[in-house]
Amino acid sequence: YLTELLDLTGGYKKKLPHFLFLFLFLSIIDVVGIGLIMPYVSLITSPELFFNNFSNLDFLLGGGKSHENINNVIVIIGLMLISLFAFKAFLAIRINRKILTFCYFRGSELRSCLMKSYQTLPYDEFVRKNSATYIYNIQTITMMYSKGILQSFLRLVSEFIVFVAIIIVLAFSDINALLLLISILLVSYYLY
Repeated sequence: YLTELLDLTGGYKKKLPHFLFLFLFLSIIDVVGIGLIMPYVSLITSPELFFNNFSNLDFLLGGGKSHENINNVIVIIGLMLISLFAFKAFLAIRINRKILTFCYFRGSELRSCLMKSYQTLPYDEFVRKNSATYIYNIQTITMMYSKGILQSFLRLVSEFIVFVAIIIVLAFSDINALLLLISILLVSYYLY
Protein backbone atom coordinates (compact mmCIF):
# COMPACT_ATOMS: atom_id res chain seq x y z
CA TYR A 1 0.00 0.00 0.00
CA LEU A 2 2.83 2.37 0.87
CA THR A 3 4.59 1.72 -2.42
CA GLU A 4 1.38 2.47 -4.34
CA LEU A 5 0.97 5.66 -2.34
CA LEU A 6 4.54 6.67 -3.17
CA ASP A 7 4.07 5.75 -6.83
CA LEU A 8 1.08 8.06 -7.06
CA THR A 9 3.11 10.97 -5.71
CA GLY A 10 5.08 10.83 -8.96
CA GLY A 11 7.81 13.43 -9.30
CA TYR A 12 6.88 14.91 -5.95
CA LYS A 13 8.71 12.09 -4.14
CA LYS A 14 11.66 14.44 -3.92
CA LYS A 15 9.68 16.71 -1.59
CA LEU A 16 8.97 13.96 0.95
CA PRO A 17 12.41 14.17 2.67
CA HIS A 18 11.81 17.92 3.00
CA PHE A 19 8.54 17.18 4.77
CA LEU A 20 10.29 14.64 6.98
CA PHE A 21 12.87 17.25 7.98
CA LEU A 22 10.12 19.77 8.79
CA PHE A 23 8.26 17.17 10.88
CA LEU A 24 11.45 16.33 12.74
CA PHE A 25 12.20 20.00 13.41
CA LEU A 26 8.66 20.53 14.68
CA SER A 27 8.96 17.55 17.01
CA ILE A 28 12.24 18.89 18.39
CA ILE A 29 10.59 22.22 19.15
CA ASP A 30 7.68 20.36 20.74
CA VAL A 31 10.00 18.32 22.95
CA VAL A 32 12.01 21.39 23.99
CA GLY A 33 8.81 23.22 24.91
CA ILE A 34 7.45 20.31 26.91
CA GLY A 35 10.82 19.81 28.55
CA LEU A 36 10.89 23.45 29.69
CA ILE A 37 7.45 23.38 31.28
CA MET A 38 8.45 21.25 34.27
CA PRO A 39 11.41 23.46 35.33
CA TYR A 40 9.15 26.50 34.92
CA VAL A 41 6.52 24.97 37.21
CA SER A 42 9.32 24.10 39.64
CA LEU A 43 10.47 27.74 39.55
CA ILE A 44 6.99 29.00 40.34
CA THR A 45 6.22 26.51 43.12
CA SER A 46 9.60 26.38 44.89
CA PRO A 47 12.18 28.87 43.63
CA GLU A 48 14.80 27.79 46.19
CA LEU A 49 14.76 24.22 44.93
CA PHE A 50 14.89 25.45 41.35
CA PHE A 51 17.96 27.60 41.94
CA ASN A 52 19.67 24.80 43.84
CA ASN A 53 19.15 22.51 40.84
CA PHE A 54 19.92 25.17 38.22
CA SER A 55 22.61 27.21 39.94
CA ASN A 56 24.10 28.27 36.61
CA LEU A 57 21.12 30.62 36.10
CA ASP A 58 22.41 33.07 38.71
CA PHE A 59 23.30 35.49 35.92
CA LEU A 60 19.56 36.06 35.39
CA LEU A 61 19.15 37.05 39.03
CA GLY A 62 21.93 39.59 39.03
CA GLY A 63 23.69 37.88 41.92
CA GLY A 64 20.94 38.11 44.56
CA LYS A 65 17.94 35.89 45.18
CA SER A 66 15.50 38.54 46.23
CA HIS A 67 11.77 38.25 45.67
CA GLU A 68 11.81 40.91 42.97
CA ASN A 69 14.57 39.17 40.99
CA ILE A 70 12.77 35.81 41.20
CA ASN A 71 9.64 37.43 39.75
CA ASN A 72 11.76 38.83 36.90
CA VAL A 73 13.16 35.38 36.19
CA ILE A 74 9.64 33.90 36.20
CA VAL A 75 8.48 36.56 33.74
CA ILE A 76 11.53 36.14 31.48
CA ILE A 77 11.27 32.35 31.33
CA GLY A 78 7.48 32.61 30.87
CA LEU A 79 7.94 34.95 27.92
CA MET A 80 10.54 32.59 26.47
CA LEU A 81 8.08 29.69 26.76
CA ILE A 82 5.27 31.72 25.21
CA SER A 83 7.48 32.78 22.31
CA LEU A 84 8.68 29.19 21.81
CA PHE A 85 5.12 27.85 21.66
CA ALA A 86 4.02 30.76 19.43
CA PHE A 87 6.88 29.92 17.06
CA LYS A 88 5.87 26.24 17.20
CA ALA A 89 2.26 27.14 16.37
CA PHE A 90 3.38 29.35 13.48
CA LEU A 91 5.61 26.56 12.19
CA ALA A 92 2.81 23.99 12.54
CA ILE A 93 0.49 26.23 10.52
CA ARG A 94 3.15 26.67 7.82
CA ILE A 95 3.77 22.91 7.68
CA ASN A 96 0.03 22.19 7.41
CA ARG A 97 -0.17 24.76 4.61
CA LYS A 98 2.71 23.01 2.82
CA ILE A 99 0.95 19.67 3.26
CA LEU A 100 -2.31 21.05 1.86
CA THR A 101 -0.56 22.72 -1.07
CA PHE A 102 1.36 19.54 -1.83
CA CYS A 103 -1.80 17.42 -1.72
CA TYR A 104 -3.89 19.82 -3.85
CA PHE A 105 -1.18 20.16 -6.49
CA ARG A 106 -0.77 16.41 -6.63
CA GLY A 107 -4.54 15.98 -6.93
CA SER A 108 -4.71 18.47 -9.81
CA GLU A 109 -1.87 16.71 -11.60
CA LEU A 110 -3.62 13.37 -11.20
CA ARG A 111 -6.78 14.90 -12.67
CA SER A 112 -4.78 16.20 -15.63
CA CYS A 113 -3.18 12.80 -16.19
CA LEU A 114 -6.55 11.07 -16.09
CA MET A 115 -8.06 13.62 -18.48
CA LYS A 116 -5.19 13.13 -20.93
CA SER A 117 -5.43 9.36 -20.72
CA TYR A 118 -9.19 9.44 -21.26
CA GLN A 119 -8.80 11.79 -24.21
CA THR A 120 -6.28 9.49 -25.86
CA LEU A 121 -8.44 6.37 -25.44
CA PRO A 122 -9.68 4.79 -28.67
CA TYR A 123 -13.27 5.77 -29.38
CA ASP A 124 -14.61 2.20 -29.15
CA GLU A 125 -13.06 1.70 -25.74
CA PHE A 126 -14.22 5.11 -24.54
CA VAL A 127 -17.85 4.44 -25.53
CA ARG A 128 -17.98 1.04 -23.78
CA LYS A 129 -17.96 2.64 -20.36
CA ASN A 130 -20.43 5.10 -19.02
CA SER A 131 -19.03 8.63 -19.12
CA ALA A 132 -20.10 9.09 -15.49
CA THR A 133 -17.38 6.59 -14.55
CA TYR A 134 -14.72 8.80 -16.10
CA ILE A 135 -16.06 11.88 -14.37
CA TYR A 136 -16.28 9.99 -11.08
CA ASN A 137 -12.64 8.88 -11.42
CA ILE A 138 -11.45 12.37 -12.29
CA GLN A 139 -13.37 14.20 -9.57
CA THR A 140 -14.07 11.85 -6.68
CA ILE A 141 -11.27 9.30 -6.71
CA THR A 142 -8.51 11.89 -7.13
CA MET A 143 -10.03 14.04 -4.40
CA MET A 144 -10.25 11.00 -2.10
CA TYR A 145 -6.59 10.30 -2.78
CA SER A 146 -5.26 13.84 -2.44
CA LYS A 147 -7.44 14.99 0.45
CA GLY A 148 -8.14 11.76 2.24
CA ILE A 149 -5.23 9.40 1.80
CA LEU A 150 -2.17 11.54 1.05
CA GLN A 151 -3.01 14.37 3.43
CA SER A 152 -3.90 11.96 6.23
CA PHE A 153 -0.73 9.97 5.65
CA LEU A 154 1.50 13.04 5.85
CA ARG A 155 -0.21 14.25 9.02
CA LEU A 156 0.03 10.76 10.52
CA VAL A 157 3.78 10.72 9.85
CA SER A 158 4.10 14.16 11.44
CA GLU A 159 2.17 13.22 14.57
CA PHE A 160 4.00 9.90 14.85
CA ILE A 161 7.38 11.63 14.82
CA VAL A 162 6.22 14.03 17.55
CA PHE A 163 4.85 11.09 19.57
CA VAL A 164 8.10 9.14 19.32
CA ALA A 165 10.15 12.20 20.31
CA ILE A 166 7.98 12.80 23.39
CA ILE A 167 8.18 9.12 24.37
CA ILE A 168 11.99 9.21 24.06
CA VAL A 169 12.23 12.33 26.22
CA LEU A 170 9.86 10.83 28.76
CA ALA A 171 11.89 7.61 28.82
CA PHE A 172 15.08 9.53 29.56
CA SER A 173 13.54 11.88 32.12
CA ASP A 174 11.19 9.60 34.08
CA ILE A 175 10.84 5.94 33.17
CA ASN A 176 8.22 5.35 35.89
CA ALA A 177 5.94 8.00 34.41
CA LEU A 178 6.42 6.43 30.98
CA LEU A 179 5.47 2.98 32.26
CA LEU A 180 2.45 4.46 34.03
CA LEU A 181 1.40 6.23 30.83
CA ILE A 182 1.79 3.05 28.78
CA SER A 183 -0.22 1.02 31.28
CA ILE A 184 -3.01 3.63 31.29
CA LEU A 185 -3.08 3.63 27.49
CA LEU A 186 -3.17 -0.17 27.32
CA VAL A 187 -5.97 -0.42 29.89
CA SER A 188 -8.02 2.24 28.10
CA TYR A 189 -7.38 0.51 24.78
CA TYR A 190 -8.65 -2.83 26.09
CA LEU A 191 -11.67 -1.24 27.77
CA TYR A 192 -12.82 0.38 24.56
